[in-house]
Amino acid sequence: MPRPENRPPGSARSGGCLQKSLAIIGGLILLGMCSRLLDRNGDNATPRPTAVVRAVDTATLEPTATRVPTETPQPTVAPRQTPIPGLTAADLKLNLRDRQFECTDAHVGELLLDWSCELEARDLRVTVLYYGESPMSICLVEGTVLQFGDPDDDLAASVLGFLATLPYDGAEPDRARAWVEETLPTIKAGGDVRTATFGGVPFQLYGPPTARILEIGTLR
Repeated sequence: MPRPENRPPGSARSGGCLQKSLAIIGGLILLGMCSRLLDRNGDNATPRPTAVVRAVDTATLEPTATRVPTETPQPTVAPRQTPIPGLTAADLKLNLRDRQFECTDAHVGELLLDWSCELEARDLRVTVLYYGESPMSICLVEGTVLQFGDPDDDLAASVLGFLATLPYDGAEPDRARAWVEETLPTIKAGGDVRTATFGGVPFQLYGPPTARILEIGTLR
């Protein structure tokens, strides 16, 4: 039978105390290491103030897009013209062609239709333009007598006097012709404009001796 091992008195008690002390010291060291790790993690998670400031500044400097209102162009509306009553494009073309004028077909302008008739002779060119909203609604007739030599008012008066007799409702052809023949020689400068009204239709006579012009009707 083995003999019990002889130990000094109090050795068992001393060993237990030592183990407890070592455990406490190890725990303290472990707590210290954990505390440092937590502090480091906390520092890393905290955003840097400069980064925040830069982000705010960048957002503040971004331009704000604004929508500029645009104006929609409105379509051009032709003002309502006052037609010469009863005068048609066919009437004008027939009367002018009978006097050897060469006439074109209607040209479609931006607002109105227009026609042109022309007669040329030696040192003379006569042009008649007329405008209307339709072939049945003529609002202006314009006759021009150009003379390239010595101007002759008797010749210009005979041409424009004929134009003054164009047929329309309420026309006064004799009075209109006489007014043209009597008034034309009294016009000495281009800015001198003479006016009259026959059958409710306005007439204008003007232009220098080399370019006499008669207008019948109006354009707005």
